Amino acid sequence: MMEQSQFCDTANRIANEGAEGLANGLTNNTTLTELNLCDNRIRFVGVKAIAIAMRSNTTLENLNLRDNWIEDVGARELCDGIKRGRKSFGHLDLSHNFIWAKEKAHLEKELSKMLKKLTV
Repeated sequence: MMEQSQFCDTANRIANEGAEGLANGLTNNTTLTELNLCDNRIRFVGVKAIAIAMRSNTTLENLNLRDNWIEDVGARELCDGIKRGRKSFGHLDLSHNFIWAKEKAHLEKELSKMLKKLTV
């Protein structure tokens, strides 16, 4: 049986509860390399759960959280989660959220050395 390396759950309104459930699975995941959760109404609680999972997950390389309801503080939590426990990351997409220009600049600065691509 082939292991899944990508998971896409877009526009299903999983919100914080669904993001928290997926984050629990991410914590010990060793096969998933791409996660697409765009357009799911994920807010701070959900993105914080994902950020915490990212501290121990070293397999995920691409994360798409486009078109959610993530604000500056959630983006910063995610940035911190990605930076802990890894030296590189592929693509992080946070576009079409509620992240202001000042925070975008902060994310770019904080992740520039380890991130291959950032979309905000």
